[in-house]
Amino acid sequence: MGASVGDTHRDPQHRASIGPLGHHGPALAPVAVPTRIAIAHRCVLFRDGLHRALEVHPEFEVVGGGDETDEVLRRLDGTPCDVLILDLVAPHADGLSHVAALAQRLALIVITADEQLSAAFAALRAGALGAVPRNSPAAAFVDAVRAVARGDAWIPPGMQAQILGRLRGAPVELTLREREIIALVARGFRNAEVARALFVTEATVKTHLNNVFNKLEIRDRVALTLYALRMGIINADSAGFAPLAKTPVRDRDCA
Repeated sequence: MGASVGDTHRDPQHRASIGPLGHHGPALAPVAVPTRIAIAHRCVLFRDGLHRALEVHPEFEVVGGGDETDEVLRRLDGTPCDVLILDLVAPHADGLSHVAALAQRLALIVITADEQLSAAFAALRAGALGAVPRNSPAAAFVDAVRAVARGDAWIPPGMQAQILGRLRGAPVELTLREREIIALVARGFRNAEVARALFVTEATVKTHLNNVFNKLEIRDRVALTLYALRMGIINADSAGFAPLAKTPVRDRDCA
């Protein structure tokens, strides 16, 4: 997809022109090369607003945009691009599947939901240089683009301690509801059975399980059961699993 971020910023200025017969013409004032940006986000209002916020700065040029990553890449075919801002929030989005490949080609910033720490961590580990929560002010996106265009990482201050903790191997924090669901799943309960036991909907169980899988970076129930055994959420006795911490109650987020 054209010149890389590294190439652009190692030689950030156009060279003076060379006159006829190889003679150097009059010295010309160097012209800065703008950082070329594409935006992949499902919401056209968000894309347009971010486009305007970025192009207020002469150092930026938005060269493409679209609903989904594949669409943006098709539109950019043959167009140099330095930074891609990629949405991870949309329900249908599978942005994480693109991150590793895209990070080899350009500097990548992912947009996450405010609570998607695990998605941000997974994207950064796969090669993204920046992660910006979707409700951040425009200034955060400006700062992020400037940083990744230099080859630096950018994480919002509110996420830095948690991300660094994950990188250092700090224990994953699970909510009580997540631990309750892990305990039941590890005992062999299906989603519908978990839902009945906790007085929530099956869709709520699926949402919590997806969050757990993302937090623990696992993809199946066998791995989840092994995690539950290792962490003492259940024990290995077939008739003596560790009890739940307390009687489940209906939470506002589980209605």
